[in-house]
Parts: sequence; C-alpha cells; structure tokens
Amino acid sequence: MMKQKLTNSILLGGLLLGGLAYGTAEARTGATNQSSVGNAKTMSSEKFYDILEKTKPNQLATNFGIPDNIVSIRNAAGVVTGVMWVYHDAVIKGETKMNANFMIVNGEFIYVSLSEAS
Repeated sequence: MMKQKLTNSILLGGLLLGGLAYGTAEARTGATNQSSVGNAKTMSSEKFYDILEKTKPNQLATNFGIPDNIVSIRNAAGVVTGVMWVYHDAVIKGETKMNANFMIVNGEFIYVSLSEAS
C-alpha cells in the first residue's frame, strides 16, 4: 500500500513538473502553440472538445499549456490526493466564457468540467 502511494506521488509530481518545465521552456523561446488553451485567449467549445478527445492522460500540459491555477484536492483526513487544474476563460459557449477544470487524482486524469468564468 505504501509503495502504491509513493508511486502515485511520484507520477503526480512528475506530471506537474513536466507541465511546468514545458511552459517555462516555451516562455523562454517565445514559441506559441495555437492549439493550447493556455496560449490562446479563448476557443470554441467544439474546438476544446476536439482537442480533449485527442488528448492522452499524460498530454494535458502539452495540449493545454500551464494552468492559470492549481488547486489541491484533499480527502476527509486532510491528505492531498489530487489537484484541479483551472484554465480561466478558456472556452466560449454561446456568448458565455467558461473556465476549464481538469481533475487529476493519484496521478490519473479523472475528468474535465466547464464552469462559468468569474
């Protein structure tokens, strides 16, 4: 059980560090990736879901860029079990701008949701 928790922690940490390293390298070179939510101001919900459909769990940072916020998710005992990556004003649905929220628990991509931008 302890070995599994250690492995999950290492995977989650590697995913976060990989995403941050990618974003830092991209910022230094001035390169832009038009398919990235983090680099594009806002995209249509159709384009967002098209990119999401082609995204593998280990490609979140590659395809969507560095999130605007990373929020810790804790269990009832207060132990951090995952994170929520939040991209502000990432998707436009009709005339409403939406935030994209990616939930990652124990190093695994669980789901994505859209919420109204604040």
